[in-house]
Amino acid sequence: MPTVFVTVDMSLRRSCGMLPLDGVLVHAASGGVGLAALQAIPSMGGRAFSTAGQPTKRALLRGLGSVGVCSSRDTRFVDCFAQLGGVGLVLNSLTSTGLVGASLSCLVPCGRFVEIGKRDVWSVDACSMERVDVSYGLVAVDFLPPRVVGAALCSLSRACCLGLVHALTHIVHGMGSTSSALRQMSQAKHVGKVVVRSPCSSVLVPSSCSALFGGTIVMQSLVSGWLVEHGCLYVSVRHDAHQHIVPHFGQGRSTVCISLSLCEHERLDVDSLICFPAATSQTNLLFYLSSFEKLKSFEDKSVKACQGTVSEGLLLKQWESFCAISALTQGVLFSSVASLLGSPGQSNYSAANAALDAWAHAQRLRGGVAVSVQWGAWSGGGMATQDSSTALRVERTGMGVLSADEGLGALRGVVMEAGSRVGSGLGWSGQFAAVPFVWDAFLRNVQRSSSTIPGLFLEFADQVPAVLPTGEEAPLVGTSGTSGLAGRFAGMSVADRRAQLSSQVQETVRQVMGTDVDVEEPLMAAGLDSLGAVEVRNGIERSVGLELPGTLVFDYPSISAISGYLEDCLGVGEDGPGLASSASIVAGEMADSALDSSVHVGNVCSRFPGEDVAVEVGAPPVDGIGVVLYERWGVDSVSSDAPARFAGNLRGTDLFDGALYGVSSTEASLMDAQQRLLLESALCSLSSCPGRVSSSSTGAFVGISGTDYGKLVSLSRQTIGPYTATGGTLSVASGRLSYTYGWKGPALSVDTACSSSLVATHVSFSSIRLGACEDALAAGVNLTLAPDTTSMFQSAGMLALDGRCKTLDAAASGYVRGEACVSLLVWSSSSSLGGMDGLAALRATSVNQDGRSSSLTAPNGPSQQEAVRSALRLAGLPPQELDMVQMHGTGTSLGDPIEVGALSAVVLGASCTSARSPLVLTAGKSGTGHTEPAAGLLGVSKALLGLSQADCLPILHLRLVNPHVSSALSMAEKHGGGLGTSCLMPREGSSLPLGPASQSLVSGVSAFAFQGTNAHALLGLGGTGACSGSGSPSSRVRAWHRERHWVWPRPHALVHGAPMASGSTQTLEVRLDKALASSLWD
Repeated sequence: MPTVFVTVDMSLRRSCGMLPLDGVLVHAASGGVGLAALQAIPSMGGRAFSTAGQPTKRALLRGLGSVGVCSSRDTRFVDCFAQLGGVGLVLNSLTSTGLVGASLSCLVPCGRFVEIGKRDVWSVDACSMERVDVSYGLVAVDFLPPRVVGAALCSLSRACCLGLVHALTHIVHGMGSTSSALRQMSQAKHVGKVVVRSPCSSVLVPSSCSALFGGTIVMQSLVSGWLVEHGCLYVSVRHDAHQHIVPHFGQGRSTVCISLSLCEHERLDVDSLICFPAATSQTNLLFYLSSFEKLKSFEDKSVKACQGTVSEGLLLKQWESFCAISALTQGVLFSSVASLLGSPGQSNYSAANAALDAWAHAQRLRGGVAVSVQWGAWSGGGMATQDSSTALRVERTGMGVLSADEGLGALRGVVMEAGSRVGSGLGWSGQFAAVPFVWDAFLRNVQRSSSTIPGLFLEFADQVPAVLPTGEEAPLVGTSGTSGLAGRFAGMSVADRRAQLSSQVQETVRQVMGTDVDVEEPLMAAGLDSLGAVEVRNGIERSVGLELPGTLVFDYPSISAISGYLEDCLGVGEDGPGLASSASIVAGEMADSALDSSVHVGNVCSRFPGEDVAVEVGAPPVDGIGVVLYERWGVDSVSSDAPARFAGNLRGTDLFDGALYGVSSTEASLMDAQQRLLLESALCSLSSCPGRVSSSSTGAFVGISGTDYGKLVSLSRQTIGPYTATGGTLSVASGRLSYTYGWKGPALSVDTACSSSLVATHVSFSSIRLGACEDALAAGVNLTLAPDTTSMFQSAGMLALDGRCKTLDAAASGYVRGEACVSLLVWSSSSSLGGMDGLAALRATSVNQDGRSSSLTAPNGPSQQEAVRSALRLAGLPPQELDMVQMHGTGTSLGDPIEVGALSAVVLGASCTSARSPLVLTAGKSGTGHTEPAAGLLGVSKALLGLSQADCLPILHLRLVNPHVSSALSMAEKHGGGLGTSCLMPREGSSLPLGPASQSLVSGVSAFAFQGTNAHALLGLGGTGACSGSGSPSSRVRAWHRERHWVWPRPHALVHGAPMASGSTQTLEVRLDKALASSLWD
């Protein structure tokens, strides 16, 4: 490769100076120089014309992009190329006088003619006799001075790295086949170069057999192709039955390829290998290409996926079985650099590869021969480069990516070294690391993280100067870091300070992501992953010297937002540097005069999982979650490897007293069961009113989002009738309430997903204060009747496999879906219900949106803070007067810390001058599940229960607090510096810890939607509430006369289950050991 490319470079660039758009004629272009010229000419802007002797060779040249191709055995190319515009440069390798003269005749005026290595065949004088205007040149690489050759080789190396030139086609012969190589070259039937390779000291003996275990398809293809190139046979053993290695064939003789496949956890059948003598008795080299890409946390996997993962480990046992029956010379294990350096977030992957290294070491201790290679990332075939974010992270750490040629070259060196070490004893380590380190970047990263360079890399330490900052530039911890920044910002204008801060953030993001990102673009949308978010946060923390929240990138998703947050923390404004007090921010936002708290709530009616116990006075909440009711769906019908088997279901949702509401049986069957629950719940809330609700000024505001019953109606293929539309439309839910009870105020059905019912409460509160109505019914309802939505949430990773909302717990892994229907009355003091005692005063509500956050569904801390602050400002309350908060608290590892961080920033981060009681955090979802659109009002009912009894409702399943939650609380307390600003997360019921100056209790209720709509409500208790103001429909209305109204017939009492149908056959499972089947036992 160097000789031919240097020859072409000297001919085109230095001898005659090729110009863009020049036509270049290359004779015998199917040879080494010709193929090299065809790569170089287009890259220099020229047009290639070529000749070749055989039709097959000419076809090849046309495929390589040659503009004109003619025979090199006659002179017809002159007329052909003249019609194409002629040529300006000829690279001549022919000796025939006639063909050389013809080449000169097709040159344009002042053309150039270059002889390649043909001395004493042509001359300057001979050329001048033919064409006076043509420049003549001669290139002989073997006569070039070393300095010129060195420069040319450097230029070639650069071109190879840039991908401008590629290796030529070649045919390889061994030293024992030299005569065959010369014969083939004399016949001129080859393309490219004919190469004779000297033997090397290696255990890769031609006709020997190697075995490949495991690995990806691409990796097995690369290694098997490399083995075939050395004339070896190989056996391929994989764990997947549907993927096979393509057989390879050597030059001149076929190479045997045996491909065996293992299905899932199937054991290797050793007997099947014994029938291939070449695969056993002649096996002298085994390759174990580890494939642990499936090895993740088992808690995120289904049983089926875990079996597939375990089968990867079983290949190691199968390797040992193969070793027992084969004449093993050595074994090569493909480990990972993660075993050497570790891999953040993938400790299990690191351990799995370390196990391979340990196995190889154990083999050597037992007298065997095994080599473990700790590979870096492979381009194209490795697992790291299959994911762009992982590849970028590898690059940031200071490690490059191996090309296939580099990797196979390193593998060849390992095998040769291992071959020379056979029988050398135990003094040889047998472990190699094949990683293209960029030592400058790598060691700088090591220094930043640990301040010292480990002994393993000390021999390379002299290549990198010390990079740790010292003195005033050293990273600072906590708020004390602002003093160092104050020195740096001293004397700067406000604009300069802000620009400096933004520049630091941009530089950190650029180092992590490897590219510039627009200051307004969300970093997650630009490709930053969760591990990268941690790197950005840590880098900014070191840069500015502040302790920052772990959720920084999720709360402040863009460079602009992060810079704004840092400005607020550091006070980079008109007043100069200095940490801004969150208390002063909140105090400045509070209204000067509190609004009159004249809106009351009461007459709560609720149905939720576990309700029969939960509403009892003094009884602790219970876990209302159970296995999905068979009436809903069979859990196996959910299209997921691990279907959601748990839910908080309501019973008796198919029963309805249609006669009470004047609804016919047909209409009741087509009416959404959620509408029926709303009618009953509304009647329950109205039944204890001392006076009649005004029909002219009562509004109905309903939070509702599910349409599962409509899906059931569609699946049942009911005839479309007049009740089909009214039965399933969401807008009818509120309209039916107003129609049934004769209310003429506003009627709205609100769908903002998980915050629907609290947003409906906000609208009712606003309508009363604006005079649109005097009183209102606020309600929320949710039923999960079809598996579709559950399947979508499960596939998105939103649901906990154990079916529990572990709010604030370190083991939080998602939520469980729940069902509920809640309603309450909201009225003003001037309404017809003004004389009725309420459970509490509705002090204020607020609603906002996340806007352009880190992603559409990710929670946003600053928006949650603003929702709470807005409610406090409207109520005229300082943050210190908030006694407890009924959290949204779905039990996710990301959402819980963000919510606690937002609450702590508003409440705990505010300084106070007198002692106050701790803020109590509660979460009803831990017992009822996430009831989605009904969750907000269910939280209100829980808050009212706690206020009326001055009790702390426990958070179920809370064992070990999420460390990110603890970090958020400690940061807020450190920055606030208040007295008694602790936080209480009760694990069991207890009385509220009242402060010495408590006049009334205030509780907040939060609800946040997955599409970004946030809502918060403040409830105040002045001592007038009573627990009798809440209950369930069954306890508040005299006997119902319910009948079953459902779109599907009731299943037979003996039916236990109905597996998924296959074809036209439906199978039902019957349990004969039930008491109902006792009559059949005889």
